[in-house]
Amino acid sequence: MNDLNTAHRARITLAAINRALTPIGYDAFPGPDLDALPDVSAPTDQEIHDAITKVKGDVGKSAEIQALAARAWLASTGTAKGLEHGAWVTAWETCRAALPAISDEIRGKYAGVADRLREAATGAFRGTADLKTLDLHSLPTPLAKQAGAVVEDYRVAVALHGAWRAIWAALHEGAPSHWAEVARPTQAQYTHARDSKPQQWPSADPWSVASKDWEGDLPESLKAARERRAAYMHTAKDAEDQRRAEGARRGMVGGFGVSLL
Repeated sequence: MNDLNTAHRARITLAAINRALTPIGYDAFPGPDLDALPDVSAPTDQEIHDAITKVKGDVGKSAEIQALAARAWLASTGTAKGLEHGAWVTAWETCRAALPAISDEIRGKYAGVADRLREAATGAFRGTADLKTLDLHSLPTPLAKQAGAVVEDYRVAVALHGAWRAIWAALHEGAPSHWAEVARPTQAQYTHARDSKPQQWPSADPWSVASKDWEGDLPESLKAARERRAAYMHTAKDAEDQRRAEGARRGMVGGFGVSLL
């Protein structure tokens, strides 16, 4: 059962990776060549009948009958399924070994697209909350062409992010979607978003990030995204603690009537 479950997970995960990578121009990882596996299927009734009718004398001495018996025994052991399961696991492991390098390639491509989206979101298309609201037919031709390029960049960015996320989910790093996996704001930008009333976080969407003038950036992994978020939180907390300590120090000095000038 464990072999069956492992093979099932391998087949499902490989298919998920291919669905994510194909839209961004990567060739699909192949499944196993099951036709290359040894044939250990059980003989059919017709094969057995034909072999027996050809035997002259003791059927136990017939090489053909012995071969059929061997096939029947092998089939009864589940060997064929075991070989198939192993082939699927091997195909997934081959894919798995290549994924970190592909993730790095995706991150590089995403950075370029995210820069163009940020330029558009803070320039000609400032204030456009949702690109779906753009009516290219009603825009002047030069702006319509620019809008079309922005929409295409957005589509590519979404696909790249989806592929990156699929890779790390497949590598057992699943996590709820969060802005930290697509953005690298400055510490000041993070603190401003946190301290706003209400808080002004972008969603884990390339255009949402670009519209806040945050740098679009995919971290090394989903784990790195969680660490990125934690680093912003800790830095902001350390700054607050430092301000409070400084305020307390000044208060103590003032209480003793000592001038700070």
